[in-house]
Amino acid sequence: MTRNFHNFFFASFDPAGFVTVDKPPLAFWIQTVSALVFGIHGWSVVLPQALAEAGSVLLIYFLIKPSFGRFNARIAALLLATTPVAVAVARTNNVDSILILVLLIGTLFLFKSVKTNKNGWLYASFAMLGLGFNVKMLQAYIVLPAFILFYLVASNENMRKRLSKLTVALVIMVLISFSWAFTVDHISKYARPYVGSSMTNSVAELALGYNGSERFLGQSTGLGSAKPAAASTPVSRILSFPRLLRVGYGTQISWFLPFVFFGMPALYLTLKEKDHKTWFKSKKGRETVFWAASFIPAFIFFNLAGFFHRYYFIMLAPSISALSGIGWKTMKQLYEEKRNRSAWFFPLSILTTALLQSLFVGYYFKLPGMLMAAAGIMISYALYKRPVRRVLF
Repeated sequence: MTRNFHNFFFASFDPAGFVTVDKPPLAFWIQTVSALVFGIHGWSVVLPQALAEAGSVLLIYFLIKPSFGRFNARIAALLLATTPVAVAVARTNNVDSILILVLLIGTLFLFKSVKTNKNGWLYASFAMLGLGFNVKMLQAYIVLPAFILFYLVASNENMRKRLSKLTVALVIMVLISFSWAFTVDHISKYARPYVGSSMTNSVAELALGYNGSERFLGQSTGLGSAKPAAASTPVSRILSFPRLLRVGYGTQISWFLPFVFFGMPALYLTLKEKDHKTWFKSKKGRETVFWAASFIPAFIFFNLAGFFHRYYFIMLAPSISALSGIGWKTMKQLYEEKRNRSAWFFPLSILTTALLQSLFVGYYFKLPGMLMAAAGIMISYALYKRPVRRVLF
């Protein structure tokens, strides 16, 4: 890609420009510019991903702080900075950390669109989703339901105006998403490289097939697939749910999942108590809805997907970090205020997190005794601070 504009524009895989990489070019353009500026070195190609991860940590802090406070923001940023898969991807030439940065910038624009009630921020947020598509195609759309739901819930305009503005934003997103694909597909196949990993030399087919339906349905059942049958079936994947709690998968991303599972109901109960009918319209409420809507579709997808690489789990890192950060303090407050059974959210989240992490650590260091030790310590702590009879009765 550094040799000429032809290779640069098409994200050519080889110096002769015969075949493209099987992804859109945006992130590779950034890597190429870095290589042109600093020279072609391993570190110059990895540098954009490292900077993207650092930028994402800062963004998650500034996204959480205005509504939930500095402490929650620091916890969320710390978790994102130390999530194993996020750290690992940022040290390679895989472009997923750049995608995360693009999506978090879009999230920032989305929050500002509701705060300022300006259309420009709304359209810019969905434009960032379009740019995300040009980084990793349909992977960027995993957060699209959260964007749509947040705007429909948070906007104070009537439903007709909300839907009309949302339609314009979605059109902008689609136009930006397929701009490069449309351009490439309408250039003569004799004047451009072959689209890598596609069956029909088409970027659109690549996006919807190999990088689309095959990721969820499997390589034997996805659109346009000509590969042999995969070992797993949709039924077997459902029966193995949840995959992300298993060793080998969970060790990449799931270290703090219990805080998410206990934190979401705790946040719901707390917000609903303050405003029973319109809790989701408050600033905290609508942002909680956004992070939950970002987490749930991704969690379901990666538990049921038929074809994926484990570094894709980075898509869960921002939502897990955010929900853990804001849920920690909420559960702690419920615990300190002795809120009947809801007071158990905090000690149970700590206990299950300790058990899960002991399982993960034991997988690497063979320390099964950590399970019993962690369970004993946390149960003793919980019972000491909050006797059972005082909680249950």
